[in-house]
Amino acid sequence: MRSSRPLLCSAFLLFAAPLLQHTYAAPGDTPQQTAPTTPAARAELAERRILTSPKDAAAWQDLIRARLEMNDSVRAQNAFERWSATASGKRSRTPEMLLLEGEIALAAGDPEKAVACWKSYPASGPQKARAWRLTANAFASQKNWKEAVSALTETLALQKPTPNTAVEDLVQRAQWLIQLRDWPRAAATIEAANALNATHAQVKLLLPVFEKRAAWMPLMEALDQAVRDAENAQRKTDALIKRSRLFLELPLPAAALEDALEAHATAPEMPRTRLWKGLCKAANDPEADTAPVRNPNSNYLAWILHPEQQAKLDALDSLSDPEQQAEVLLQLRQPEMAWLIVQNLDGSIAKVKALRQMDDEFRTRRAAQRAAQLHPQSAEALLLLAEVELENGNQAESIHLAEKVLTMADPRARDRATNLRNNALAVKGTR
Repeated sequence: MRSSRPLLCSAFLLFAAPLLQHTYAAPGDTPQQTAPTTPAARAELAERRILTSPKDAAAWQDLIRARLEMNDSVRAQNAFERWSATASGKRSRTPEMLLLEGEIALAAGDPEKAVACWKSYPASGPQKARAWRLTANAFASQKNWKEAVSALTETLALQKPTPNTAVEDLVQRAQWLIQLRDWPRAAATIEAANALNATHAQVKLLLPVFEKRAAWMPLMEALDQAVRDAENAQRKTDALIKRSRLFLELPLPAAALEDALEAHATAPEMPRTRLWKGLCKAANDPEADTAPVRNPNSNYLAWILHPEQQAKLDALDSLSDPEQQAEVLLQLRQPEMAWLIVQNLDGSIAKVKALRQMDDEFRTRRAAQRAAQLHPQSAEALLLLAEVELENGNQAESIHLAEKVLTMADPRARDRATNLRNNALAVKGTR
């Protein structure tokens, strides 16, 4: 009788092989089932692979990258140290280890160590261009634009100038050259990017700007000089915001954001710098978190760049009264910022308006009642409370407040009170 063991083994391999391939697949293999997509799942799978093969460099790299994607630099560093201890007793870092060590250092807030790691990457290494690119980004995070440009230039020299890779680097290099105010090299860089891919979105945006630079260059140079010569925080902030405004109008939104960030760092207590920083963040990324500044769309940006709105914005910091500052911010359609200024101001009329625009019905009514109580001779306070009471279905109280305003001298307030009373009477008459 023939043994059935070979048949059983064949059957086991037939049904188990796909599962084994999925569970222990090498990084370059294509598993039969869907590979884990979340960083946590990839980290768990990498840990399992390391248990069975502690010297699997690819598994260690997968684990560390997954930890970095989870913004967990501490556990990424721990994994790196474990990998180093199992790397066959090697005293020197491999090229792959140098790349990852630098990424861990940057994630941990140590760009100097990151740069040191990436500059140590051997010239003959297969990812030398990537090492230079990482170095460039680390310098840029420190706003060391000169070194950033230099490192990115090394990247461009090492890689093949294909539209898919070189154009992105050329555009980035141009943005950093703008920060250095090296306009001729920035223009030449964009022209080189245009020769590779004229349809690239950033190339189409930047090329016309540089072609017309003769028209705006004198003003830019004057603003550059004003920033350099600023004698105090107020003057520096003014010059930075004006230059940022010019960048935004050109448009060069990335450069506008850098000036806005510097203006806010120079004078973080000024409402104008906080507002302008949020606007420039939104101009660069419509999905950016700009709170407490309302994330404006392109129509809002066009509106606020109008001279009438810019005049209000420029006057904002010269106002010493919080109530007046909040009123200007309300006119600029920024109720959250207005509320932050007057939230602790008892009886503030601007607080009522801000909360109302924020659709906070409960706090709006309480604030309106308090404002009318503390300012019984203010037509604005009484009218706001009358409007809030009408919105809450209290027509009788709304009519009573409107009639109080009708006894006052302000003709505009009386007109508004008349319309409000008529509306309240109409609503009351239908019930």
